Amino acid sequence: MTESKALPFSLQVECDLIGTLLVNEDAINEVIDILEIEDFYNSANQIIYEALTKLYMRDIKADIVTISNEIGEEKLTKIGGVTYLSKLIDSGISGSNITNYAEIIKEKSNRRKLIKAAQDLIDKAYNEKAEIQDIVNKTQDKLLETTNTNDKLIYTDDELMTCTLQAIQERYKSGGEIPGMRTGLKLLDNAINGFKRGELNIIAGRPSMGKTVFALNVADGLAAEGYKVALFEMEMTPEALGMRRLAAKAYIDSIKLNRGSLNDDEWKRLGYRTGEIAGRNNMFTDCSVNLSIQDIKARSKKIKQKYGLDVIIVDHLTLMKMAKKERRDLEVADTTMHLKFLAKELDVTVILLSQLSRAVEQRSDKRPMLSDLRESGSIEQDADVVMFLYRDEYYDVESEEKGILEVNIAKQRNGKTGALKFIYKEEYQLITEMFKR
Repeated sequence: MTESKALPFSLQVECDLIGTLLVNEDAINEVIDILEIEDFYNSANQIIYEALTKLYMRDIKADIVTISNEIGEEKLTKIGGVTYLSKLIDSGISGSNITNYAEIIKEKSNRRKLIKAAQDLIDKAYNEKAEIQDIVNKTQDKLLETTNTNDKLIYTDDELMTCTLQAIQERYKSGGEIPGMRTGLKLLDNAINGFKRGELNIIAGRPSMGKTVFALNVADGLAAEGYKVALFEMEMTPEALGMRRLAAKAYIDSIKLNRGSLNDDEWKRLGYRTGEIAGRNNMFTDCSVNLSIQDIKARSKKIKQKYGLDVIIVDHLTLMKMAKKERRDLEVADTTMHLKFLAKELDVTVILLSQLSRAVEQRSDKRPMLSDLRESGSIEQDADVVMFLYRDEYYDVESEEKGILEVNIAKQRNGKTGALKFIYKEEYQLITEMFKR
């Protein structure tokens, strides 16, 4: 039988810290970013710390009188009255040690949270109606919340200028190379300075514009450069996806490839390119359907832990399972916001494919515009880069731009906008540059 154990906490440390906050009005500045109300185990100390933080936010000096008024008569009686506050003041510590005490309280609190997460996991695992993956995802989120130490976010000007100068010097030493991740499509790489970590990139367009073809060419280009790519492909089977990638890499007509009607030369090219991709082994494909943001987050973290990860590609937004909200645009906004957070949290670039509504086709010029995204939640605001795809020949059979894919960079937070043109070889599922540079 398992021995019952007491939850970890230190009443003495809690009381010493609260006592210091009651006598040293500057001390709260040292702990308010470390401790939350629930980090205190003792309920009386929770009540007092909550009152202290409220006074701090209103810029009111904390003492026995102001604290007593803030707490209120009923709660004050519950915690032991002014007598308890006086005892805490007597147990105050040196202000120089208060950060250490706060970290001890935080560490004990995190241990209690881990214990609760483990207990919740056991309880949910016994519930046979609960989905296993849902249990795993929620438990992982709880554990990550508890263990997340948060990297330094506040910089002095001196620190900010130092790290910025270091970044500039590193780029200078590289010979002025593109700072982001390269795809091998030089026109695109130069236009956006490569895909950058911590950013959300949108590739949007109407159906049949080539979104998946473009994304797969970008993905293979990034993988060829040595970057590790996670592809969440909710529209195709693994076999169909593999066929598309091999058609482009081996330069074989996709219809012939699907039928298996290849000549000797094509078989040789196919064998060579298959070995090349398999040897690289740095692209991780998930063809599950109806993935939620929690699924993508959990699976991406597993990949990063096991293999490392640089890029996440999601195809596409409409096929994702979204949190239920009162309106569709709010569901989309919640999803894109969390994908942006994921890019920063995992230090990767996220590329999200998005299908535009039929409203685009009501205009004479059917090239998409940023206003077309505004109907879909906060995609435009969350995105660092927005690229619209357009093929004129789809709408005009007599178009002079047959076989041309137009990539319009409609938004770039840290760069220029403008249209790029690529050769679109549909039969090979291939995107190439119009001019070799």
